[in-house]
Amino acid sequence: MRAILSLLLIPLLASAAPEKPPREPRCLAVEPATLRTALAKPIPGARLTVLIPAREDDLGLVHLSKEEFAATGLSWDRFRRDAEAAAARHLRSLTPIIQKNEAGDPLYATLRSKSHLTASTFFCKEFHVQFRKPFGDQLVVLAPDRFTLYIFPRNFSGFQEFGKRVIDEYQKSTWPCSLEAFEVSSEGVRGIGSFDDGSDSSPSSENLPPAASSNPPSPPTPSPASKPAPSPRVPKRTPKSSAPPNHSKK
Repeated sequence: MRAILSLLLIPLLASAAPEKPPREPRCLAVEPATLRTALAKPIPGARLTVLIPAREDDLGLVHLSKEEFAATGLSWDRFRRDAEAAAARHLRSLTPIIQKNEAGDPLYATLRSKSHLTASTFFCKEFHVQFRKPFGDQLVVLAPDRFTLYIFPRNFSGFQEFGKRVIDEYQKSTWPCSLEAFEVSSEGVRGIGSFDDGSDSSPSSENLPPAASSNPPSPPTPSPASKPAPSPRVPKRTPKSSAPPNHSKK
């Protein structure tokens, strides 16, 4: 009798197991320009970051080869639209953490998840629609790795204080994305400056937003260390050797 009950329970337990979401066949990989491939696409205004067509698998994202991309039969514009739709689906599953000042005004938001799709979400239109509500039409986005985004209002210079945090997270990650700051607006995404791994942790660009005249309170410092990060130079680095070979580039 016990054996019969055990056999009956097996299919019930199997059906109760949570199903994994389907893998996205068309994705955008936000990558350092050092990982540039033949299919890499520039981002307006950005010098250190590119977009690479990719697909999702159990280990993260795999860059598509020329042959794989050709096999899709899609133009880059159509592939990108499909990839942005995949990013929008992932965005709906995320809950932003919004940091506020003492008056209750939103300062910045953080998006984090274990999915390699997280960094690409700021390229979909739904991202701008969601975050313009608390922060206005022009946003600044930092994407140190595939799993993390920081979002600020464009006229808030406090994001510059995140320089050390962005550099640290970028350098420590197996899957770094960018040391650049991006403006996201109704017109799209463009680079506006980059953080250097030097003593000045502010983005090095003349296009940076001016300091807000109202002097809003700055976000909390990223670490207990109060000393600034080391002297300005644009880092040139390659992915860590621990990364699975066919997931760093194709």
